[in-house]
Amino acid sequence: MSISATAHTKLYVSTESYPVGSASSNLILTNYTTGVAWNAVGNIESIGEFGDSASVVKFETIESGRVEKLKGIADAGTLTLECAHDPSDVGQTELREAATETVQRAFKVVLPDPLNATGTGTTYYFRGLVMSARTKLGKASDVIIQSFETEVNTAVLLVAATAGA
Repeated sequence: MSISATAHTKLYVSTESYPVGSASSNLILTNYTTGVAWNAVGNIESIGEFGDSASVVKFETIESGRVEKLKGIADAGTLTLECAHDPSDVGQTELREAATETVQRAFKVVLPDPLNATGTGTTYYFRGLVMSARTKLGKASDVIIQSFETEVNTAVLLVAATAGA
């Protein structure tokens, strides 16, 4: 088993939009690989976390005097993406446009961990609502940052890294 740094990770956003509530078909790989146009997002400084976390359902039992806990519904979280602002970057432009809409976009994250030089890296697919596109100016010598927050609305589909020929 090997480990990888985040450097060279790629993040893509779809040009297509999807209605909210279409989560039932999102774990089918072809929904992300067939007929989907992707734009790479450039100048990324930081990709936040994503993935399911279950809520806790509590029940206070009178007889035992204990709180019993059950696993509740899953939430794939909020993905925060920070980029050096680039008005000519098509991926960033797609995200800024998506922030003005009420429909979801598909996302693809490709890790730099192929099993050999001709393989493909671990790939994650999911859909979410781009909730904000904020600009941080900072100090005189800081890079202008464009920050995007996406509420992940679906389960995250993981495709394992492969070895090429």
